[in-house]
This record gives sequence, structure tokens and C-alpha cells, in this order.
Amino acid sequence: MELGTNAGAGVFTVPCCYGKIDRENFPRSKVFSERLDKFEAGKVCDLVTKYDSALADGKKWVVAELVRAIIDADRLHYLNEKDYSADTVSFRQIPLYLGPFSKAIMGTPVVR
Repeated sequence: MELGTNAGAGVFTVPCCYGKIDRENFPRSKVFSERLDKFEAGKVCDLVTKYDSALADGKKWVVAELVRAIIDADRLHYLNEKDYSADTVSFRQIPLYLGPFSKAIMGTPVVR
């Protein structure tokens, strides 16, 4: 995302490797940075690491999806703060329980 926004290009990314999110790259957005203290941000990182591989495992999968949604919301806010129109795109053909590869984040620069 950073390479695309720095170049002023459109961004299309399929989020993966949520378990590699750490305190160095979360949160990215000012919105989340202003609302989460270091402890709370650390808990999100710990949860995403713990449940990253949770696929079709009932309650664990639900927790994993909630934490992934928090990470994706931070990414969307980050793009908005860079003057991008951003949204998630779902690939309905891929069942959600197969993992995070069932959605993408798309951002386009806002022309002013």
C-alpha cells in the first residue's frame, strides 16, 4: 500500500499474513493511533498472531475474522488519510472459511 500511495497510483491488495502484523506496523492510521494505546494495539497484534491460522474452527474462526476486520479497517483509514477512496472487495466465489484470501482492499487516489 505504501508503494502505491507514495507513487499516487491505484492500490489493489489481497490481505494475507495477518500473523505478521506487529507493533511496528499497527496501527497505521491516525484514527486508530489516536484511539488505541500501546497496550490495546499490542492485544490486537497478539490476537491476530494467535488466531491467524484459524480457518473453519468455530469460535476461533469468529475471533480471527473480527481481528482481521480491525486490521482491515485500520488499512482503509490509512488509505483515506492519504486522500484515497478505499473499500474492501469480496470474492464471493471463495468461501470465507478458506481464509483471508476471500477479500481485497482497493484504493484509488481522490482527484481534487
